[in-house]
Amino acid sequence: AGALRPARRRPGTVVAVSPDPSPDPREPQGAAPTARLQRSPRFTVFIVTGIVVAVLAAAVVTLVFGRSGGRDGVDYGLGAVFGYLAVLLGLIGAILGGLVAVVVARRLERRAARSGDRGTPPPR
Repeated sequence: AGALRPARRRPGTVVAVSPDPSPDPREPQGAAPTARLQRSPRFTVFIVTGIVVAVLAAAVVTLVFGRSGGRDGVDYGLGAVFGYLAVLLGLIGAILGGLVAVVVARRLERRAARSGDRGTPPPR
């Protein structure tokens, strides 16, 4: 009953509404509860950015090192080398992008906790 309930208002902003455990009889019944706006990163943007950077890196690596024959004499085409590298590095880029988003979210939470924001009326 006394737990915070997050509600999404805008992308990237979470509003945590805290119900008043002891209503004040002097306040009108329709008074708006206080809310705390908390900024949070968009995880999708970080993950997609990680994938794009990784695919660009795969393209560079393919162009620089792509046409070398293997030890067993098999010569792979540029498309095959790029495809394998794009998938492998894209997965790694997505994971790293997600980790960066988590770090940014934690820092924003700590900054909000240090600022001592007591709450503002929710947007209408």
